[in-house]
Amino acid sequence: MTQRAPLGKAQLQDLADQYPTWAEAARAIGIPVTTVRHRASQFGIKIEDPIVPSLDPREVIEVGERTASAEFTEATVNPDDVPTDGELLRRANLDDDWEVVSRRTSVWAAQEKGGGERIMRSLRVTFRKRQDADLLLPAFGGAPVVIKAPTRLKRNARDTELVAILSDFHCPYFDNALLKKAEQLLLSCQPDRLIINGDLVDFPTASRHRKTTLNCTASANECIQTGGEVLGRLRAAVPDDCQIQFIPGNHDSWLSAYLLERAGSAYDLCVTGSDVPVWSLRSLLRFDELGIEMVGSEDQWQHAMLRLTDLLVVRHGLSIRVGSAASVLANMRSSEYATITGHTHRMGIATKALWKASGRHKIVQGAEIGGMFQMPRRPTDWPTYVVNPDWQPGFCTVEIEHAPGFDGHFSIDLASWQNGTLMHQGKRW
Repeated sequence: MTQRAPLGKAQLQDLADQYPTWAEAARAIGIPVTTVRHRASQFGIKIEDPIVPSLDPREVIEVGERTASAEFTEATVNPDDVPTDGELLRRANLDDDWEVVSRRTSVWAAQEKGGGERIMRSLRVTFRKRQDADLLLPAFGGAPVVIKAPTRLKRNARDTELVAILSDFHCPYFDNALLKKAEQLLLSCQPDRLIINGDLVDFPTASRHRKTTLNCTASANECIQTGGEVLGRLRAAVPDDCQIQFIPGNHDSWLSAYLLERAGSAYDLCVTGSDVPVWSLRSLLRFDELGIEMVGSEDQWQHAMLRLTDLLVVRHGLSIRVGSAASVLANMRSSEYATITGHTHRMGIATKALWKASGRHKIVQGAEIGGMFQMPRRPTDWPTYVVNPDWQPGFCTVEIEHAPGFDGHFSIDLASWQNGTLMHQGKRW
């Protein structure tokens, strides 16, 4: 094979004089354009390549099962003339089952061969197929909010039920950083059931402590609106077939107690054709639209209880003892079942042997699960009716065994919020 002689300076200069671009020169002599460019750069010979874009609109569209992408390149006289989402869907030939999730625009000036300048725009768009969604309306009107629950990606290989239990948000005084980590954990573990165990909202100005809550002044409306935000985020963090149940707590009851005391005739007011009181949490927080089951009612919160197994119940909690897990241990002394509670704002697991008259015994294990509240940063941030409380943020999960011969056995795992880190089953979130 005869080796081609390297391009000389004179030959490269002739090519530069004859052709408008190195690409056309390379095609004419049958040499790769990279070789020609490299050789020309060694001699310092340049061709001022004009930018010659295609001025015809160009659309490149790729559609997958759940996502799609498109690139639109076009000439325009107005770089700020951005198409609407509806127009982009139409140009990509996508129907209303799709939505625009991101767009990136590049604008530049392109020179034409014959002179002059044309403004060009490249718009890259990402589309996503909509999922089935529940429709949530804000408590007091306004634009609808769409809450999307993910489809379950995995199933339990064993015959078990995974239950996540979160308590004591005290909206609007909830810890947003903790909630974000909890959302990540829920999206990952995909529980079969989610229990919200009371004190979702705080209602400080309607509480029995309202005269001593000078630094906690959130209005009832603020509590409801932020409570609705939290419920929407939780609904979107668990699978669409996850059962969600709400057990009311003492703070949840304060609005109804306030209304009963001051406006008793309007206390049980219902919309025509409905038996749900307008001022109840079930109505104000749209439980029915979100698919959330109310266990009992807020005005009877002391009696609201949810039985998970023959040995385990969940309730908000009544008494408060000093020390972690002391309250739940006291509850188990007076009953024959284990209890998971909130209310105390403390975390801990307590185990006890209960002896029967026959001499036989059984082991019961319960827990206090902390809460999703925001820990105050300074002593002056604490509610004024509380002095240096021993509060511990977090929540728990419970795995319940339903296999033959083991029905009702369970394991409690605390998710502890430790100085900005969520720890659960040895994993850091």
